[in-house]
Amino acid sequence: MFRIYIILVLVAFFGSAFYYYKDTQARLQQAAENLAKAETAAKANELAVKEMIKHAENLQVAMDGLNAQLKEAEAYQDRLAQKLRKHNLTLLAMKKPELIEKRVNNASKKLLEEFEAITAVPASQ
Repeated sequence: MFRIYIILVLVAFFGSAFYYYKDTQARLQQAAENLAKAETAAKANELAVKEMIKHAENLQVAMDGLNAQLKEAEAYQDRLAQKLRKHNLTLLAMKKPELIEKRVNNASKKLLEEFEAITAVPASQ
């Protein structure tokens, strides 16, 4: 009877050891799969971050160009405002309309043509 108990204890011990081994192997397999998925996601995230950084740099270059154009436009605006302050066009137009009529008309025409060119829809669409 004692031998039967020893055999039962050994069978239970080896059975639980076998179960523990199989369970541990399954967990290790799952951990390896999760690690592979995490590495793939990390690579994808790294590529996305690099792309976003490149895009941000391109945006910064574009913004710098636009800021330079804005400074030029503001300087031009200041020059025009200074010229307009220098000449009293209302008084000049009332006294000698023939002097400025042609200039105003030509400048207006040029300005309208530029607006039209800027806002025109391309014919290829």
